[in-house]
Amino acid sequence: MIGYGFCGSFCTLSRGFLGMEQLIAEGRAVLPLMSEAVYSTDTRFGRAEDWRARAICRTPGREAA
Repeated sequence: MIGYGFCGSFCTLSRGFLGMEQLIAEGRAVLPLMSEAVYSTDTRFGRAEDWRARAICRTPGREAA
């Protein structure tokens, strides 16, 4: 299992998700990890709710809590 972290560098989150999704496409087990800032802060780069949904929905075997 790979822990894949997202921190408060909001301008790079989209690219970070592409990297995580590539690992998943290669069949790797990935556990998305988010800083409190990414988990709860809406910015011009995206809403926190959307980042959380994308991390959960793109990770096989994970469900929203």
